[in-house]
Amino acid sequence: MTVSFDLNYRANLWTAADATRCYKEIIPLVDVVFAGEEEAGLAVGPAADSAELARSLSGLGPSQAIIKLGGKGAVAFIDGRLHHQSAVSIDPVDTVGAGDAFVAGYLAELMNGSAPAQRLELAVQTGAFACLAYGDWEGLPTRAELALLRQGESVIR
Repeated sequence: MTVSFDLNYRANLWTAADATRCYKEIIPLVDVVFAGEEEAGLAVGPAADSAELARSLSGLGPSQAIIKLGGKGAVAFIDGRLHHQSAVSIDPVDTVGAGDAFVAGYLAELMNGSAPAQRLELAVQTGAFACLAYGDWEGLPTRAELALLRQGESVIR
């Protein structure tokens, strides 16, 4: 069984010190860890860049550490190799839920047995698509809808 963990720090719910303590207990127990740069920094401390954050997260135990970079794409350290994925260019309407959509896309491709490049590509596409609608789940796409991102015209939902 593969276990994933998405660090989702919210300062109004707990302190950074409490989050750091919990992250350091949980991360070594998972196979796949997702984080934004700030969240990863809470878990592993400061780093020169997102690639170093991914390496450091992986160093805690997970074989796959993915840093979500929003409009800049993603970087991942997977099975000892660094991977970069550019973002999909969109005009976002609402970014709420984009990180969750990113994780869903990545995990869907992981379950399909896809290579890291395909996992990251679907993750950024799914995250981008989620930003094209208001709400935290309303913009989640079907696989067929993802083809709309490759059209020359803007996606309108």
